[in-house]
Amino acid sequence: KEFGLGKEEKYDFRYCGREIAQNKDTFEVTVTCRDSAAKLKPIRLDAKRSKMLLDALTAGETEELRSKVGQLMWLCRIAQPSVACRTSKLQSVMNKGVVEDILTCNKTLAYAKEHKDDGFHFKPGVVDWSVPGGSVMLTIADASHANEFEFVDVTQELEPYRTQGGRITALASPGVISGEECNLHPFSTSSTSVKRVTRATVQGETYNLQSGVEFGDVMRAAIADMHDRLDRNDWERTSSMFMKHVWCTDCKSSEAALCNPVMGKIQDKRLGIEFAALRQSLWRVEGQSLGDPRLCDALPDRALATDICRWIDTDVMLADPVPKPMD
Repeated sequence: KEFGLGKEEKYDFRYCGREIAQNKDTFEVTVTCRDSAAKLKPIRLDAKRSKMLLDALTAGETEELRSKVGQLMWLCRIAQPSVACRTSKLQSVMNKGVVEDILTCNKTLAYAKEHKDDGFHFKPGVVDWSVPGGSVMLTIADASHANEFEFVDVTQELEPYRTQGGRITALASPGVISGEECNLHPFSTSSTSVKRVTRATVQGETYNLQSGVEFGDVMRAAIADMHDRLDRNDWERTSSMFMKHVWCTDCKSSEAALCNPVMGKIQDKRLGIEFAALRQSLWRVEGQSLGDPRLCDALPDRALATDICRWIDTDVMLADPVPKPMD
């Protein structure tokens, strides 16, 4: 009455540009942006203009490109993370766009429209909200090494050899800890350029993993706070006692460096700092603020550990299409 809301709907309805449908028998929920994706239209170029691939965009074309990229950004956040990498690439070139970028944008719009039925599917009973440990924070991180460009404000140029990082953050059932089949509720995806130029795959993978783990830690703290189990003056320790955090990577070198009791000598100091920071979380047991691998002969038992790092094969890397333009 106070806010003047419209009609009340159940099971199947449209809200803020997305379609939400719940099965009346199984209670499973599917979220899509079918109508919004179906309405996507390409940027018009005449035949002569479309062949001038390296010509700079006019002010009008740049404005239209920004508008279309804005639509794609909203779409990939809500229902289609498979276009996140393509959209991130377009974001990086908007300030110095050429005709070829409009053609790339049109292909991305066509892809999103073709996959308009894609979305997120949520099953009931996946997580138990009533008890600590009834759900697990899950971070799945992957990177595409040195394949991208980034627009640099200082030079006003596109610089090559940037690594694209992608992640999926989700709530998972506890089966993910031991490697059993599990269900998960994805609630955040990201595809962004790693700011540091990386010389090796292990650098890009680790920098991206660190970013994903930090985001997951903040989300874990938020959920602990929802259950009134968070001490805000000691948030890392108290949130880690409430819920475990599983990190998934397909980079065996990163996983080995993190899980080895003795960290080998690392030539790149910045990479060594990232490993050291991650290891303090990975070697922590419940009740500790920080772990110390120097005091242990092996990783803590998974029943006591607050964070767990798992290597998964590239063939089953769920986040693979996030930092790469692929199906």
